[in-house]
Amino acid sequence: EDELFRKEKSLITKKEARALILAELQIREDVVMWDVGAGSGSVGIEAVRIAPGLRVYAVEREKGRLKMIRENSQRLGGFGVRTVLGEAPGALQDLPDPDRVFVGGSGGSLADILEVVEKRLQPGGRVVVSVVTLETLGRALKFVEHTGLEHEWLLLQVSRTVPIESSKKATPGALMSRFQPQTPLFLLSLWR
Repeated sequence: EDELFRKEKSLITKKEARALILAELQIREDVVMWDVGAGSGSVGIEAVRIAPGLRVYAVEREKGRLKMIRENSQRLGGFGVRTVLGEAPGALQDLPDPDRVFVGGSGGSLADILEVVEKRLQPGGRVVVSVVTLETLGRALKFVEHTGLEHEWLLLQVSRTVPIESSKKATPGALMSRFQPQTPLFLLSLWR
């Protein structure tokens, strides 16, 4: 559950999105994964829980978030997640070439990050980019126009139930539920 992760504000890749991202990445053991813009580390931690032999490098530019990732990893069994302080793409330079890449945050450098990923992605490798803002969508669309990688777009729209008080005709104090939409999420899947 999202609530199990220590996070900054509500910044976390939600559980429904994590499930789809991990399916698109086709997580498996004995490969290298980069979790770029790792935030709370939720995607990398879930990946290691699925495939304990996976080597995840959680790249994050905010020092305080690295501590969160480490705490979340220890508490939730995400052993094998290594934290890397730095801003991508520069922070990717000394990492082993990836088989799987998740880009959850790019700090406005998505094109530069994806150029590095495209050059270093291993044969059979897979990449998933999480896109929430229109600006990031524009950058991703521009990259797709020129990439040699195969790609597919997915749009994830999720609504969760939230309680509401019932009308006066119902039993006083009785609760009902309604669906509350979450922020839509574009996922760009790329593969070699």
